[in-house]
Amino acid sequence: MVALLFAAACLALIELAWAVHRIRFRALARKDRRRRIAEWTDMARSRGFEVEAREDDVVIRGTVASRPFVLDSMNFFAYGMDTENALRFHVEDEDAIFSITGWDVGYPHGLQQPPVGDEAFDARHKVRANTPGLRWIARLGPDERKLLVDFPELDVLQGGGEVRIRLPYRIDLAHLDAACRLVESFWCRQDAEEIEK
Repeated sequence: MVALLFAAACLALIELAWAVHRIRFRALARKDRRRRIAEWTDMARSRGFEVEAREDDVVIRGTVASRPFVLDSMNFFAYGMDTENALRFHVEDEDAIFSITGWDVGYPHGLQQPPVGDEAFDARHKVRANTPGLRWIARLGPDERKLLVDFPELDVLQGGGEVRIRLPYRIDLAHLDAACRLVESFWCRQDAEEIEK
């Protein structure tokens, strides 16, 4: 009987501890969301971008060199529970697939690792591309490579006509500006080169 009462008391304490933990977690999550909304709103407005408030979140919409983009917190890989921040925009080349990341994406579908030839860049980044994506990687100039070396948290994936530039969890103006410079110098320069042909 005493053992039963002791077990019941232990279970009640565990339940109480879990309830307190859940309340504290929710309070911290709400505080983090409010901080995030305020920070993103300030960043967007300082650059003339639009801010769209969503339930407990915020989305930044803008245009870089006539290319519209969305920056939001999303499930980057469309599975799992982790969300990441990504600046997303569409491109006309739906066949090109490539990734520039600090980790090996490990695509099994015949994507190649093209030699880039920049020692600092090659030491930090894993590059994978299919055949149409190789022409994009070939145009990866020294400015874009330096930008990616200077901001190693930025990862780039292009496929199916969409580009995603992954940003760190705590975005600051320097990372936002770097992602926008990357869009402007790489994709918009590519547009101009295509028009000139």
